[in-house]
Amino acid sequence: MPSLATLKWIAIGVVVAAAFGAGWSWNGDRLQAAWDAEKAELNAKAVEAVQAAMTNALQAEREAAQKLAATSAKYQKALKEKQGEEAAAIDRARTGGLFINAKCPSSGGGVSEASSGASGRDGETRVELPREDGEFLIRLAAEADRVTEQLNACQSILEQERK
Repeated sequence: MPSLATLKWIAIGVVVAAAFGAGWSWNGDRLQAAWDAEKAELNAKAVEAVQAAMTNALQAEREAAQKLAATSAKYQKALKEKQGEEAAAIDRARTGGLFINAKCPSSGGGVSEASSGASGRDGETRVELPREDGEFLIRLAAEADRVTEQLNACQSILEQERK
């Protein structure tokens, strides 16, 4: 059996080891709590930054959608106007004819049959186009107008996106 002095030193060693372990644990808990608080603060700041970025992105997206809708409405309105202009031009061509000024030689020629008026000076004559040709030209011009409107709308959208 160990002596009383040995047991005394063993008891002191156990108490010291327990105190050291408790201190180590307490210090570790304190350091862990400080680290946890620091990380929680950083996480809160990161959440705020992400929320601010999302709010800004949503606002920019809303503004872009509004601009796109306005451009689309303007484009649709222009297309309707062009369709009305096309229909009116075709109606005018059907009822009154479509005429062009042509320079014709003064010797007569094949144009006199389609001529609807007297010749002007220097052999200039007002000539009526056949109905099908007139309508074709009107429709071709209307198609060019629609393509121009579409191009203008696309350019407007690109300019808005670049701002």
